[in-house]
Amino acid sequence: MITTTPRKLAAGTLSIAMALLLSGCGALRNDDGLLSLGYTGQQITEHRAERARLARRPHRLVFNNDGCDAAYYPAKREPTPTGFLDTRTTPLPGTQVDTLSYCTISSGFSLFTHNTKVGEVLDHDLGLLKGRRNLTPDLIAQGTDTLQVVTDYCHKNNLECFWSMRMNDTHDGAHRPDKPHPLLPRLKVDHPKYLNGALDDRPRYGSWTSVNYALPVIRDLAFQFVEEVCRNYDVDGIELDFFRHMSYLKSVARGGEASGRERRLMTKLMRRIRAMTEEVGMKRGRPILIAARVPDSAGYARLTGLDIETWMQEGLVDIMIGSGYFKLNPWAEWVALGKPYGIPMYAGLSESRVRGTSKRFSRHSAESYRARTLRAWNAGLDGIYIFNVYNARNPFLKEVGDPAGLATLDKLYFATVRDGKPGRYLANGERFDALPKLTPTQPWEVTSGASQGLVLNVGDDVAAAAAQGLAPTVTCHLQLDKPRDPATVGVQLNGAALGPGKAEKEWIDLPIPPGLLKKGDNLFDITLAPGAKPESTTDGWDMEYVCDHKLAGNRQPPWRRAFAGGEYEERVVEGALLIADHDTGPHHWPHLMYPWHVQAEDETVVEARAKVIKTSDPLGVCLRISNGQSVEYVTLEPNRVGLRFAKLSTPFVTTDAFHTYRVRIKGRDIQVFADGKLVLDGEGRYRESATKTKHWLDFLYGLRHWNKRHLYFGSASAKGMSESQWEFIRFRSDSRHAVVKDFVLKIDYPDPPGK
Repeated sequence: MITTTPRKLAAGTLSIAMALLLSGCGALRNDDGLLSLGYTGQQITEHRAERARLARRPHRLVFNNDGCDAAYYPAKREPTPTGFLDTRTTPLPGTQVDTLSYCTISSGFSLFTHNTKVGEVLDHDLGLLKGRRNLTPDLIAQGTDTLQVVTDYCHKNNLECFWSMRMNDTHDGAHRPDKPHPLLPRLKVDHPKYLNGALDDRPRYGSWTSVNYALPVIRDLAFQFVEEVCRNYDVDGIELDFFRHMSYLKSVARGGEASGRERRLMTKLMRRIRAMTEEVGMKRGRPILIAARVPDSAGYARLTGLDIETWMQEGLVDIMIGSGYFKLNPWAEWVALGKPYGIPMYAGLSESRVRGTSKRFSRHSAESYRARTLRAWNAGLDGIYIFNVYNARNPFLKEVGDPAGLATLDKLYFATVRDGKPGRYLANGERFDALPKLTPTQPWEVTSGASQGLVLNVGDDVAAAAAQGLAPTVTCHLQLDKPRDPATVGVQLNGAALGPGKAEKEWIDLPIPPGLLKKGDNLFDITLAPGAKPESTTDGWDMEYVCDHKLAGNRQPPWRRAFAGGEYEERVVEGALLIADHDTGPHHWPHLMYPWHVQAEDETVVEARAKVIKTSDPLGVCLRISNGQSVEYVTLEPNRVGLRFAKLSTPFVTTDAFHTYRVRIKGRDIQVFADGKLVLDGEGRYRESATKTKHWLDFLYGLRHWNKRHLYFGSASAKGMSESQWEFIRFRSDSRHAVVKDFVLKIDYPDPPGK
């Protein structure tokens, strides 16, 4: 049964947390409350000193288990605690994992796989994976549960055990009435006003199923969930996972920033939790540690409602874990943030979700994790937190907790491993992102006369290894958009030219003399070789999408959809792509967008073959063309073709058949041809600024900056409804450029003598 008011405690056992709440006390020092329970000042001091000691002792690796070992238990396996542990837990002893942080699902908010009396037990099969079932009811029927089994095992095997709670998990955001999501809890169904949105009123940032922590009932429930575990399970600590997911306030979800009052409400919740853990820890004679997983930028966290600096200043947390979907700063800044408060700072390393990657180098490899962890250790982090690595038998778990052992192991350094968008949860969240993003879906453009600089932090001390007779082979690997002559681009490392390079399909491999690479920051400058011109595709086009298939998976990048879903269709009908907008809600303009790299001074030609079915707004069916300097909409109405900003239009029937539209841009000129005939001549009228944000579409996923330079087709109207079909879209450009999709630094060490 779900309770929606604070749970009553037994008579005569008023908790310190509640006493503080009633008294309005905001300070951490709960001495009066503890003294009232009969503890002496010396006992309180000793307890806090012991907690600090436990927090500061080495925790090489913290391994987070998301609880899916119970939710997706093999259906044919005997439902026993031993079978459950064998899935992800029994392989951990013998690795460098010192702490297991076990999440009892907590997705969505109030739903757990431990035997909760405050929240809701996940007692049904999820039905999402064939051959899997939910073990939770079986363990409870046997008189135990997931958290009890894991805690007991950890303590028998010298592992520290934390309970992890996802503070606002929104996997249930995929819920639809015709396709219910198995993780949507009754709380959200029964109390829709607790949420930051609704299916038909989705917020701009975060998921509509996120709960609103500005409401007292939500903060009370969150406190009760944590309290119940602390009072009933012998956990060594709790992990408050604020990164799942970063949407805590309706005001922020609707595009605002957290107010001081809202931050204070969240801090009061943290004070209540700390007070309660002190009370329980004193009673049982062993402290309960508090770890918090948060963004690695205090400024970003603050605007979402999390005042992490105050939390550290007041001692409300014992361990801080930084980063998640995205990493915003170098690790050294995360270390510096915690230094004034003496709080252990951990590097949060999550699995990579970079899309469209080559099979040649893997961000999930042991070599990649070695590079990531060595870089973190060198920055002075106190520990490493591993998230979303489901294989507890992964060999790197026996390596990455030991910086000295990592020194001469092979590594792969990527320019970017995690490319989540900070703008997903906070308006203009990208302003806090101080790190370069270079991935196949966020490529870099290298143009004539300019260079792209990449600062890559390297953890290896190549010179020291060479002195030991273990000089490694070091290679820079540059992935371009297509196979090219290695002379297309030039690369300098710390001012020295690299090369000659060797082509390997779309990759250019450049050997690096070991003496050029230094421990710490290294500057790679990438330039376009003089006279270089990218090869065109078939028939002279630089890009062509024949719309006989829907773009998805690895076939999609770099195309993107960046709109709120709404009621729309995108499907192939009789060999052409149908894009239908059936919704008039905000941000509902179905489209496809391509981040091209054309230059304003060069001629670019776009061709699209399309048929308008219907549209109620001039922007309902259109092309949006921006080249970094200027932007224009080519509007296709049933009986008219127009240029929106140039204020030009001409009668033309767009609904009778498929027509080929050609758009030519160069400098301030724009021309539109229909079926080979010039219909709009905008000489000197392609001049509306592409950088003026008043013309920008409010793209999702932190892609607002794409407004400046892209090719876009579909709908750009929120208020209108439309249907159109597209047979192809393509372009060619005289712009001299190369597109860099990925960057990898590979370090290979020889085997030690005698091995």
